Amino acid sequence: MYVIRDKNAKSILHISEADYTKNLAPEEVYQEFDPNTMEMGKTKNTVIPAYFGIDEAEEIVPLSKEEFESLREKQFASPAGILGEGDEEVSKA
Repeated sequence: MYVIRDKNAKSILHISEADYTKNLAPEEVYQEFDPNTMEMGKTKNTVIPAYFGIDEAEEIVPLSKEEFESLREKQFASPAGILGEGDEEVSKA
């Protein structure tokens, strides 16, 4: 499985169930791949963690507890709350 995600937002843009062992280039997985704004990860698993990192070998890896806490702090930093589906405000409480 291959995953293309936004480098900054870490949001998933594309998932491909192509064979992991084929070592595809990012452009083969997603034709609109932009190396300036996107990154590719791959895994032999059929399920990926909700929060994950991508290591130097482009492998999808679970975040460490410290990485997860750091990401969580950034996500909840906005005093107005978080925008949910349809951009309605969602309370942090």
